[in-house]
Amino acid sequence: MTDIGKISFVYKGDYDELTTYEEKDCVTYKGSTFCALKAVTGIAPVHDNENWWQMSKGTDGNGETILPEEPSEQEEGSFWLLEY
Repeated sequence: MTDIGKISFVYKGDYDELTTYEEKDCVTYKGSTFCALKAVTGIAPVHDNENWWQMSKGTDGNGETILPEEPSEQEEGSFWLLEY
């Protein structure tokens, strides 16, 4: 059998700095959902297009939902697509 790797997102729960996350692992951090772009350990999720991609953002504290920021650039071969 051929291993084609992870083909979908896998939710891993709340972010834990001691856990190693693999590409496409998703976590909740400070009310937002982030997905790992590569294997990361001990790097807190931020929308940086290097380690993490912000899939969704929680509320702003006033109950208003905030849409995720649009990535600053799209890398060739990237699997991310963000549409509003």
